[in-house]
Amino acid sequence: MIETLISIFGKAITALSWLFEKISRPRIAGRRAPIDIFEQCGPGTSIERMKQVLGAPNKTSGNRFGYKFSDALVQVESEDGISISALGVVLPRKKWRTNFRVYPHPLNLILGKATLEDVLDEGAEIKWGSSSKEYILYMNTFYGFPGLYRGFTFGVIHAPFVSGADYRRDRHNGRLITNPKRIPLNWAAVSLSSEEAVLFDYWLFL
Repeated sequence: MIETLISIFGKAITALSWLFEKISRPRIAGRRAPIDIFEQCGPGTSIERMKQVLGAPNKTSGNRFGYKFSDALVQVESEDGISISALGVVLPRKKWRTNFRVYPHPLNLILGKATLEDVLDEGAEIKWGSSSKEYILYMNTFYGFPGLYRGFTFGVIHAPFVSGADYRRDRHNGRLITNPKRIPLNWAAVSLSSEEAVLFDYWLFL
């Protein structure tokens, strides 16, 4: 008797699952970003290679390409339309398994683990920016040797679909109050230019 009831119950569950699959609308499965994206699609990589590795971008705006992954938003810039001039990755939410090595930074920084303290060089200047839809803290540094310098931008971003770490600052004196060690980074970018910071363009992901 019990075996009969279990069999009937099992068939009912199977039938309901089949019915649900038939009447439910399909979803496009979200992909995770490649863990070695800074190595595979860093500055100098061809746009053709970028599309082979990442597929077609979700959105294009002029010389910028946006990729929406389930664990990261990836921003690619190209000055000549042929090769990548800058690559940026933002973590929309902090997840313990979402980590990206910021190649070729000499300290082997890991976006997803690194904090603001890890990138504060002596004399580094923290900058701030805000609009009606975003609030950012960032800094720009560069490493390399003549002919092969790379610019690195690190920051904490609050924007549509992106939630960074909370922190406090003295607005009057432009000074950070929160201990940098307690501020995890959620934005990292690498660029061929060592002069200008690479800022997040949330319009690519709306």
